[in-house]
Amino acid sequence: DEILVSMIMGTNRVSPFLDEALASMVNQTHPRVEIIVVDDGCRDPASLDGLLATYSGIRVHHQTGAGVSVARNVGAYLARGELIGFFDDDDRYPPDWVERHVANLEAHPEAVLSYGGLRHIDADDDVLGMDTLGDLAPEPASIRRRQVQILGGSFLIRRADFAAVGGFNPLFRRAQDLDFVLRCNDRGPLVPAPGLVRDYRIHPDNATRDHRLLAASIRSILRLHEGVAAGCTMRTSAAHDYLAALASNRRFAIWRGSQYIGIALRHGRVVEAMTETAWMLGFAPEALAVLLAKGIRDQANKHRPTSDR
Repeated sequence: DEILVSMIMGTNRVSPFLDEALASMVNQTHPRVEIIVVDDGCRDPASLDGLLATYSGIRVHHQTGAGVSVARNVGAYLARGELIGFFDDDDRYPPDWVERHVANLEAHPEAVLSYGGLRHIDADDDVLGMDTLGDLAPEPASIRRRQVQILGGSFLIRRADFAAVGGFNPLFRRAQDLDFVLRCNDRGPLVPAPGLVRDYRIHPDNATRDHRLLAASIRSILRLHEGVAAGCTMRTSAAHDYLAALASNRRFAIWRGSQYIGIALRHGRVVEAMTETAWMLGFAPEALAVLLAKGIRDQANKHRPTSDR
């Protein structure tokens, strides 16, 4: 018999992209897919139920808002499938997404999870970029250093492994995927499904749109894992990997902060630019040195002869 796969969506809204997200999962080529939607405090549950009723067989669970981590854990508890995955209310999946992940896990019984890449699209379906994958399972260090990033809507995992790592941590309402993947990484190999991508939609209502909260959440998670690794004499190299990831997160804060400062200044919002500058320097004290070095490099490249570039 074909393996039953449970695909879980946690949502607290009726996203304008919800119908498309559901249709892409309903129309999967894998013959046994159950879809579970966890309503995590939607303000208009009647509208949500009305849309879900247009599809047959979708299981719905209503609860007061508790955050995406709790919603996903509840969905996993309700799931009947041997394999479970998660999908978002604003993304889109190719029809063979589940089927190819199932095949990947069957081909790699040692794998903790099978993951795919991302094609970034905007609200109008225009393609913004692509995150490609290698053909081989990444080294654990590259996961810890965040050189390979795996989001919650990009993988399938066995229920036994999901339970073994403890599911999603309810304390984290942002970057909870990172914490979960790091714990999976400690358990065993994370294996890519080459060439398999989902459409990850970038729009103004993305949960990760606030770069300050996102950077702070990533920092908290990395510090937690670094602290655990540093306390174990057998994991000193892992602690160094997390320190490298923390440095990378500071560079992310500098990059996004400088973008926002530039936008604010171009629109004459001086106070907003000053507030963003204060946050950026507090989060990444090396920001001025990094930006100064970048400015020097940019000027040098600007005046370098074309033949030398």
